Amino acid sequence: MLALDTAAIGRSVATSPDLIVRMQGIVILGVFLKATRYAEEFGFGRDALMQRVEEFLRKQFGRRGEQVIQENLTCVRRGYDEVFEVPVRRAHEESCARAG
Repeated sequence: MLALDTAAIGRSVATSPDLIVRMQGIVILGVFLKATRYAEEFGFGRDALMQRVEEFLRKQFGRRGEQVIQENLTCVRRGYDEVFEVPVRRAHEESCARAG
């Protein structure tokens, strides 16, 4: 089981409140890339993967300016780098403890 506070990252990166939810989605792209081992499967190191992501973001958001590209890239990087694994047994025990 993987975990990450995508909302906190979205809030910390978004330059306007209406972008927070969108930024959370971009963070999840980073989590997806890490969780699926996409980079390993295609022989990319982290840096090469992030270069490919930046190229994609430039195609998608280039007309919106450099700041938008960099904010999205920051979100992808943070999702990729900050996601962490929660042992399933621990998650189950904590869930049972909360249920009382």
